Amino acid sequence: MKYFTPTDEESVLKEHIYSFIDSKLQFIDYQINTIVKSFDVSDSISISRQEQQEKEEEANQDFIFSLRYEKMLKSIEGYTKMKAKLLVIRTKLNKYNAERSFDLLTDNKYMYYSEKLLTNILDKITEEQGQLA
Repeated sequence: MKYFTPTDEESVLKEHIYSFIDSKLQFIDYQINTIVKSFDVSDSISISRQEQQEKEEEANQDFIFSLRYEKMLKSIEGYTKMKAKLLVIRTKLNKYNAERSFDLLTDNKYMYYSEKLLTNILDKITEEQGQLA
């Protein structure tokens, strides 16, 4: 991300932030799609069709399948949380909180906050600056 200098116009900063968030959102969608496509559902079908194997071996295969499925769901959940936080910043972005939004996006600081806290932080800045204006 290009570094922001205080002399830059707020509209330029907002455009940089929108572009950065949009790029991150697009990458998250790509990551989720890759995870889903890499999970082969036919594994579970092929496991159930292998009647010649012993039941103990089949149980191990089912267990491995369920572990892979759980790992996939946790990965998707993590990306979804990241995406939700980015969308909060994107929707709350305005001229009053642009610098703070930029700061939150720098080094992924936004990940340390909940969606609710991000909303409160950005709304509070907007409210305070709006009263000063």
